[in-house]
Amino acid sequence: MFKSMKRNQKVKGTISTGTWHTLIAKSDGNLWAWGRSLFTFGEHSRKSHLKSSCRKPVKIMRNVIAVSARSRHAMAIRDDGSLWAWGYNSCGQLGDGKTITRGIPIKIMEDVYAVSTAGGHTMAIKSDGGLWGWGSNYFGQLGNGIDATKPNPHPIKIMDDVVCVSAGGEFTMAVKVDGSLWTWGYNLNGSLGDGTTTNSYIPKKIMDDVVTVSAWDGDGSIGAIHSLAVKSDGSLWSWGRNMYGQLGDGTTIDHFSPIKIMTDVVDISVRESHSMAIKSDGSLWAWGSNWRGVLGTGTQAEQLIPVKVLDGVVTVSTGTSHTVAIRTDGSLWAWGSNQEGQLGCGKKHDSLRPIHIMDGMYR
Repeated sequence: MFKSMKRNQKVKGTISTGTWHTLIAKSDGNLWAWGRSLFTFGEHSRKSHLKSSCRKPVKIMRNVIAVSARSRHAMAIRDDGSLWAWGYNSCGQLGDGKTITRGIPIKIMEDVYAVSTAGGHTMAIKSDGGLWGWGSNYFGQLGNGIDATKPNPHPIKIMDDVVCVSAGGEFTMAVKVDGSLWTWGYNLNGSLGDGTTTNSYIPKKIMDDVVTVSAWDGDGSIGAIHSLAVKSDGSLWSWGRNMYGQLGDGTTIDHFSPIKIMTDVVDISVRESHSMAIKSDGSLWAWGSNWRGVLGTGTQAEQLIPVKVLDGVVTVSTGTSHTVAIRTDGSLWAWGSNQEGQLGCGKKHDSLRPIHIMDGMYR
């Protein structure tokens, strides 16, 4: 998930983890990537030595202030507000009006300040608060009132007054300026949080006083879908699938309506079967499946309730089997699977605990 950010906030680096790779937009605007390539490294994917995996960071783009990565494609916002896309495009998820894979970045639209991609669809917020979507719409995840077997490769406007968006695996969540949370799309596991398991092809209001959300980005597949939301009072709420304890309530029972998990939370990130939260004191907490050490606890044991992992954290992005976080001193840390070099440490082995990767994430 990518959290919304205005263009005049170009002081922090931003991170986004794909399934087997990582993208980092540093505070100087340079975009770096490492891990498995497969057309996710943009203009550098044409180079033969980058077509499989890179275990150390490589610079791929300039003037980037935000990035959203998925398993086989990525989106980046430049400091002029232009949105760029590259990678696989079978569902029209790049938004260029076609379904052709792009090995180099292509400009999609102007005046964008936030973007969130899932495996098959993409959502973007423009500076006027308009929410736009494109790509797969089989379950109504675009929110335009229809379900379509054919992809929609052209951006279409969905709603107004949006400040935060998260594209999940076949569903979408958006927060409006009044703090209301709206969800739509696939709902078999209760991912929409409306108390049912019925899909919705139009946005439905779920709760009020929400400041940020994170939806599992299923990369075009359907599985252990769950969602998180933070309210203005710092309370964290979760709902959806819970087979690995990813909701954090100490059970493995699914919940179709939001349940309160913890307090004093300022940022969140979810993946298929685990969740991460940052508290106001900078402490990072994790829970759910711990496959290949993705939680960073030093073991691979599941955690049914939140456990503290690291201090001094300002932002976090968790992938399928690895996690990346930025600390208050601007340093970048990573842990979990390193099968494709997605940790960026230059080595092959996994890490069950956070390891230092690079500095300079803050200007």
